[in-house]
Amino acid sequence: MRPTSLYSIQADPYRNRRSSTKENSPTTPKSTTQLIFQPEIGRQNSYLPYSNHAPDFVQSRAELYVEEDDTVTIASSSHPVDMINGEHVNNTLHLHHSQSTSVHISLTDTFIYKKKKDTHRIWIFVFGLLGILGVLGIIIYLCWPRLPQLAFKSEKAERIGEPADWGPNQQPWLRAAWKLNLTLDNQANFVPTRVKNIELILMDRDTNQPFAWSRTGPINLAPHKESLATLIFRVDYESQSVNDTTFKNLYNACGPQMPTEPPALNAIIHITGIAWSSIVTVHPPELGGFYCPFN
Repeated sequence: MRPTSLYSIQADPYRNRRSSTKENSPTTPKSTTQLIFQPEIGRQNSYLPYSNHAPDFVQSRAELYVEEDDTVTIASSSHPVDMINGEHVNNTLHLHHSQSTSVHISLTDTFIYKKKKDTHRIWIFVFGLLGILGVLGIIIYLCWPRLPQLAFKSEKAERIGEPADWGPNQQPWLRAAWKLNLTLDNQANFVPTRVKNIELILMDRDTNQPFAWSRTGPINLAPHKESLATLIFRVDYESQSVNDTTFKNLYNACGPQMPTEPPALNAIIHITGIAWSSIVTVHPPELGGFYCPFN
């Protein structure tokens, strides 16, 4: 089947020349030439240049109609570019809004993530700081030196060297050397305690007047143990008269009157020379008290 055309076919000069040549040829019968140019009834003209059918110039071309929608307004039909541009603008605005929303959501998520990360770091820092402080507190608690507890090991002091010197009656004094045993309890310390020097002072409990001094020198105390310290006290007290209260107490307890049961000396020990403590008072046993050596 040959394709049909909506429009009338124009004259083919090549085909007309070919037909004229065959018509004038002596060998070509006239009837044949007429058959060549005789159109067939009801047959459409071919658009091919080599077709054997003559064109029909009388036949009108077919009209092509396009139906338009009545609902389309003049403004919309007269501005198709604006409609396209408007749709493009709407699509662009929608795209920009979507991108802006996406960027806003992305920034919000980033801010939330960063905030959570910062909070997590803060908590790590706080717990780390608390852990460090806890470790330091434990170290300080275990290593901080505590003052050892002192106690009288014996109730009676021993004389060292010559008997005591009481001086003249007009201006009496007491000069002597006593040896006294003390116990240093280091149960409160967890580490060995090194003591550079401790000064001990014997004082009259009634008048708080010192009359004897001693120093320990450098000593090392084992943790959670008791240590025995033997101290030599240098007794040196001078009064203005025999009626001095402190001198009377010393003379009554330690004088040369040779009593059968000498009274206990009412004395205490003050400890100085420790950096974290000023003065520590050590009391003798309440029942027996402190007894002077025989002079």
